[in-house]
Parts: sequence; C-alpha cells; structure tokens
Amino acid sequence: MGRYVLRRLVSVILTLWVIATLTFFLMHAVPGGPFSKEKNVPQAILQNLNAKYHLDWPIERQYIHYLKGIVTWDFGPSFRYRDRTVNDIIKDGFPVSATLGALSIGFSVIVGVLAGVVAALHRNKLPDYLAMFAAVIGYSIPSFIMATLLIFIFAYTLHVLPSAMWGRWDQAIMPVISLSALPTAFIARMVRTTMLEALAQDYIRVARAKGLPGRVVIFRHALRNALMPVVTYLGPLTAGILTGSFVIESIFAIPGIGRDFVQSISNRDYTMIMGLTVFYSILLVSANFVVDILYGFLDPRVKVAKGGAGE
Repeated sequence: MGRYVLRRLVSVILTLWVIATLTFFLMHAVPGGPFSKEKNVPQAILQNLNAKYHLDWPIERQYIHYLKGIVTWDFGPSFRYRDRTVNDIIKDGFPVSATLGALSIGFSVIVGVLAGVVAALHRNKLPDYLAMFAAVIGYSIPSFIMATLLIFIFAYTLHVLPSAMWGRWDQAIMPVISLSALPTAFIARMVRTTMLEALAQDYIRVARAKGLPGRVVIFRHALRNALMPVVTYLGPLTAGILTGSFVIESIFAIPGIGRDFVQSISNRDYTMIMGLTVFYSILLVSANFVVDILYGFLDPRVKVAKGGAGE
C-alpha cells in the first residue's frame, strides 16, 4: 500500500508539472500581450510595464521564474488589479468558492444517495418513477440554464429568494441547486442501479435468512457496497463542481475565484490565468489522489490487489 501511495504521489507531481508547463506555453503562444489592448499609451510606458512584469525576459527565463513561483507558492502580481497579487485574490475568493463547492458536493451526495436508495427499494413504483423523472430533468438541463430558470421562478416571479450576491443562507440555495442538479441526478441513477444489484446478491439472501432486521440488511450490507461507485465518483464530482462554479459565480455575482478566472480571460491577465489554472489543477488532482487512497481503504479487494502488486 505504501508503494502504491508513493507511485500515485509521483504521478500527481508529474501531472501538475505537465499542466503548469502547457498553461505557460499556451498563454505565451496567444497573439498579443496583457497590455496589447491599451490604446494611446506611449511605447516607453509599455516597455516599462513589460520590464516591471519581466515580460521582456527570454522565454526560458520566464518559464524557470514561473516554476519557482509555483514551488514557493507565489503566483505573482495581477496585471489588471493594481497592488494586488494572484495570491491575494485566491485568499479572498477561495473561501467563498470552497463553501459553495462543499455545500454543492454535500447536497449532491446526500440527496443523490437517498433518492437512489428510495428508488431501488420501491422499484417500478411511484417513488421510483418520481425519483428517476427528477433525475432525468437534472441530468438534461445545463447548470447555467438551471440557474436562469431558478432566478426567473423564485426571484422574479415568486419573490421568495434573492436573485444574486452571497452571504446569507437563502442566497446559497439557488447556486447550490444549480451546481448540484447534474451530479445529484447521476448519483441517484448510479445508486439505484448498484443498490438493485446488491439486493440480488447471495449474501443479502443469507443475511435475510439469518433473521437480520431489514434496515440492517439494507444500510449495513447492501448500501455499503452500493456506495463504492459513489466514492469513485467523488474525484470527477469535485472537478465538475469546481469548474461549473465559474459560470454559476458569474450568474449569481458570487465573489469567488471562479468569477475572477472568467474575468481574467477577457482582461488578458496572464499571471491570473496561469495562477488560477495551476491552483484549480492542484485542487482537482489532489481530490482524485485522496479518492484513490480512500477507495483502497474502503474496498478490501482493491487493498489486496494493490498489496499483491506493489509489495
């Protein structure tokens, strides 16, 4: 198991290096520069700006300076926000984005698992039909359309929820539902399928034959195995929630780093784009790493396979 963790850690480092390298060279391959939109600015001032942000250095020197900044956790100054660094923007915006993401992930897992279990226990009955119908709707509507519909219905028509901003509990309801709709639907359908498969296994029949209470059979035996695919999905779920928050934060005017990332693209803020891309990559790769290790601890079959191959 230790060797497996070490291999996965090396893979994480290599993945982050590849992402950081591709981000750097793709940004420098884009025509123009961060100050190319500035009009009626004397050439001498542009040269001073390029010198201030080291844009006049050779590309290989800029690349080494960029990697050193990542290692020392210094993403550099923002080109568009005066007297602010990318680290400052992450420090201010990430707690908001993390709160939104954590609420959305929690909502997706709890509601998705409950809906899947209810649908499996009432197969081909009304609760099953209702749960799967809701799952189809959540699976079919993109998050930005879901956000627009929720704003129209609950903010402008019924006037029961605020249409934007962040800070109060009621301001989090529509963003969380918008972000959670698709993963909740996916988890519900996945849990229903795996739960039905688990309930048909021989060990469930044996547990029932021993006279164990129904709730013990369902929650201690069947649900435990049915949840293994959900654990595997936590990595992609985190990725979907974090990347989906870019648009949702812009729609609901949420002061997170997702909105800053979207604005940095139109502003040609190179350091912001590269810094936030690397930051998001670290979050996503780390989430997948944790899920891989957690899955090895939860599933004895995976643990045995890893131990036999690595030890």
